[in-house]
Amino acid sequence: MHIIQFEGSSIIPISILTTIASSLVGWIQVKRYSELSASYILTAHEIGVIKEQASYVSSESDFSSFIRDAETAFSREHTQWIARRVANRKPK
Repeated sequence: MHIIQFEGSSIIPISILTTIASSLVGWIQVKRYSELSASYILTAHEIGVIKEQASYVSSESDFSSFIRDAETAFSREHTQWIARRVANRKPK
């Protein structure tokens, strides 16, 4: 067993440190996945609603409203995607 000993401190096995670090990284990844999953589920639901609304378009005015609503839904997801990408970007 590999150990680390600091002056005036007790012995800390490296395996414990790596286990703690791995657990922390795993927890962060699960949290990130959960956030993405919730976002994509909401977007999928909105797309389903948009698809249903397409069959009720009967005039140019309805079509215009339909397109505006669809673009808003996709724009919102795109904006969230950009925000996540910028937030996860590592400084150079």
